[in-house]
Amino acid sequence: MAAKMGKGLVVGMLACVATLAYSEDSQASLLLSEEAQLEIINTLVLQIEQRSSDPQVGKRIAAHLSKQYQSYKYLGFDQPADFAAKLTQDVQAVLQDPSIVVSANEPDLSHAVAATTASNQITFVNDEIALIELDLHSTQTQIDTLFSQVADAEVFVFDLRHSRSPQNADSDVLLYTASYLFEQPTELYRIDKVGKKKADIITTLKRVAGKKRAQVPVYMLTSEQTGVVAERFVSALQHLKRAYVVGEPTAGQVDIYEQVSLHHKLKVTLPVGKFVLHNGVNPQQSQTIGLQPDLLVTSFLAFQETQPLATQSAIEYRVLHGRGTPQETFSQNKAQINYSAWRFFGNDCALEYRISEPMYNANTKKYQFAYQLRYYGHGSAKMRYTLGNGIEQMTQQANFADKTDIKSAITIGFKSFEAIKMKSCGVV
Repeated sequence: MAAKMGKGLVVGMLACVATLAYSEDSQASLLLSEEAQLEIINTLVLQIEQRSSDPQVGKRIAAHLSKQYQSYKYLGFDQPADFAAKLTQDVQAVLQDPSIVVSANEPDLSHAVAATTASNQITFVNDEIALIELDLHSTQTQIDTLFSQVADAEVFVFDLRHSRSPQNADSDVLLYTASYLFEQPTELYRIDKVGKKKADIITTLKRVAGKKRAQVPVYMLTSEQTGVVAERFVSALQHLKRAYVVGEPTAGQVDIYEQVSLHHKLKVTLPVGKFVLHNGVNPQQSQTIGLQPDLLVTSFLAFQETQPLATQSAIEYRVLHGRGTPQETFSQNKAQINYSAWRFFGNDCALEYRISEPMYNANTKKYQFAYQLRYYGHGSAKMRYTLGNGIEQMTQQANFADKTDIKSAITIGFKSFEAIKMKSCGVV
């Protein structure tokens, strides 16, 4: 390799590079000459320099690649893929940025693959939890259809464990999906683009075609394959406390990239915008690369660990909207239930009790009463008691540790909403 040629490495040399010494129609055209390598290096330096906010970046890269070239470090790397891998290694050694990658220019089949797979797979669990495998290439119409299909779901679980999209994927699906999950326009994140003074602010839409589900609990399942658009989606909703994330740390690929063609069928992937959350944090530049889940579990167990949490969230959602059963309402709101005044049973029974208004159970078409008991005797005791009205009654037992031990419970279903009282009581 001629050392004199390497010494003149500057961006302006692009116009001075000699004609390639091989024919496109021959087998030799698959190999890179020294002149071709130099042309690729100069183009790469120019592209990095143009997309960097730091003017010294181009100089540092140019100096390092020039030294490598003059020291014959690229001798033998005449295969495009090998030379691309070597350039990637050298660039990353200088910039400490694993996102800058030089590669052989192969056709991107990701969209073709996505088009042949089913879109937005939905599985219902116990008729209340919608497990959604979100297709990141969905159209707005497909997202509208998705939310119409889960209109009765009380919890959404977005499965994004296998959702690494291309670096240049469109984030419209993220924005439109998130717009269903916020009632009012909400800032999701910002993109600080190279060369622009003002960041692009990504905000949810005020209106969508279907009914918004701003109060439905949301869970997200992640893995190390959750990257790019999917990772931005998870990061934004976790940061806004709109979703609870379960699984593994994500890929750490939230920034915006552009693929630029170099000479001789090579290309370079370069960052053109930084993803920034509302608090100014860029997850990709943080000390821990990748989003950290709220509940860290191995990815294949993520839904198994999420299901009991989602089931509880469904109960809370039903109670919040007045659709919970008496048992669910009692469980969620037992600290806020209004009871009548304490009453003594008498007849040598050391129990006092108080009872709430009846709650109707639409499933059994009966009424249930929340109630509390406390023991005012000495020490501990095991008591049997009967509660009822003029028509029905029920008998239960309770163990009391002492006078401070208050028992809360709910009755079986009664056909009548007639007020109940304690009908009998005794020590077991």
